[in-house]
Amino acid sequence: MLCSQITQEWSQSYAFPTGINAGIAYCSPLIDQSGNIYVGGAEQNDSSMFLAKFDPNGNVLWKRYYNRPNSIGYQSVKYLAMDSNGDIIVCANDLTWTADFDVTLLKYDQQGNRLWQYTYSQANADHALDMAVDAQNNIYLLIAGNCGLSYPSPHTLLKLSASGILTQSNVIYVASSNYSGGDLILGAAGQIGFRISHWDSANVFRNLIFVCDSAFNIVWSRTFANYGIFTMAMDS
Repeated sequence: MLCSQITQEWSQSYAFPTGINAGIAYCSPLIDQSGNIYVGGAEQNDSSMFLAKFDPNGNVLWKRYYNRPNSIGYQSVKYLAMDSNGDIIVCANDLTWTADFDVTLLKYDQQGNRLWQYTYSQANADHALDMAVDAQNNIYLLIAGNCGLSYPSPHTLLKLSASGILTQSNVIYVASSNYSGGDLILGAAGQIGFRISHWDSANVFRNLIFVCDSAFNIVWSRTFANYGIFTMAMDS
């Protein structure tokens, strides 16, 4: 196999407003069909979440900050996704005045205009595990609740329309004694697959694999103990 040499075209460092942990990008960036790059994260001591757009040459086109009301800090973008219209969906975690972690979704167009905002706040420690967008621009979100605070802990699968309206949800209780990790994938026939990784009460690391139909009914599930499963995929 012959491998071509990788040539660096450019690198860019962007100075956000002064502050500890200013300008930290916690999530993977996005790139659109025109080569523009979107980066999200936290700045100013994690007190604000941000989304920034760079052109293909690394020049900043725009940046947007969001501070959710009643949040006291740790507002950070965790996942970015792009729908078929080129709109950007931002998934973030934030901490409220009641010391409760919530999950916030934001949708922006390519000019940086915020189209809508949705907040999920049910358990005492809601953490986003993954996000996906289907061909109809519906948004799917996997959330772990009461992470490390209750046994068992609720894990919620959500579906929102392209306009940010909650249309479906399903709660699955997992015998988790510690913080969870996970993946969320969509199948071509409308199936939803997701993985939840956690430590149980016996301190055994487990991976739970679920596949649901389009109505969020569980078709099957499997448990793997003491296996380090870190990602998953679904064929057509």
